[in-house]
Amino acid sequence: MHLICMRSTSNAACILLLAGAAQVSAQPKITLSNGATSASIWYFGPGITGKVASGYLTFQTLQATDPADTNPNPTITWSTNQPSLLQLASQQFTNKTSYYTAQAIGPSFTFAQLPPPTYNISVVVTWDGVKSASFPIFINMPYANHAADEGQYCSAGSCDCNAFYPGKGYTGYITLYNVQTEDLFSNYLTAVGTNEVLFNQLWLGTGGWTGTNPAQSKWTTAQWNSQYTFPDWYWICTSNPSSLSPPPTSSGSGGAAVFTETQDYYIGSSTTTGSGLCTQANAVTLSTNNGAQSNTQPPAYPATVCANRTPLNKAP
Repeated sequence: MHLICMRSTSNAACILLLAGAAQVSAQPKITLSNGATSASIWYFGPGITGKVASGYLTFQTLQATDPADTNPNPTITWSTNQPSLLQLASQQFTNKTSYYTAQAIGPSFTFAQLPPPTYNISVVVTWDGVKSASFPIFINMPYANHAADEGQYCSAGSCDCNAFYPGKGYTGYITLYNVQTEDLFSNYLTAVGTNEVLFNQLWLGTGGWTGTNPAQSKWTTAQWNSQYTFPDWYWICTSNPSSLSPPPTSSGSGGAAVFTETQDYYIGSSTTTGSGLCTQANAVTLSTNNGAQSNTQPPAYPATVCANRTPLNKAP
């Protein structure tokens, strides 16, 4: 402590100076580990975290630092303007750097978007009372399917049941649909775990039609075609001569319906049926000579339809 006095001809003034180490905090800054100042992550539904597939992270690790702050134990607070969409969790504080995980728990939007993305989620950090600039985040999601009826399934020079069961002499048909999944910007997703839920399965119940209802499918990365589509087959194959009446066939058109069900597609998991985001809900009809989707719900509705297990098919 020093006392300094200055005198002029009319008066004297003394100033008391306090000497000590001042703790100065500049504005803290949030970045990713590579220095990026914004982030895009994915939401695939409740409970799905981590890396769903290559290029599809549901989280990012954020880091904040204030190199000008000399306080060895600063008070640091992280926050977001969208706590219902983004969850922040502390990792560690080391080398004057605070690390937090930003985990998606909801999408930025639930309807189709036009590029560029509107970063409607922000994160800020307050470091010893000084607030950082906002760190913008966009959360994308699987939004809708496009299923194309490719008609008769063929492979290695054989078609229909002979393509699936070579040498068995089965009769019947296999109808192939190729399914694509788009994000909020109509970009195709690639090789993401996928599954389906089938229910309200109704057989004709007369004419000798019996059997086990179709099993629910799970499409793994290896089952995707050229990384952008996955195959879905609708089929009836039986031994020849068939014990079913009328017998299934791969020829003709306008066959009689013999089976229906409701099908919900989920994107985000190839291990748990019904896990992920529902991107399409539709009815399936198996006739005597083909399989087909119908009553497909528009993208804005599958989430509710799937959550409520709404039947979309009627008895044949």
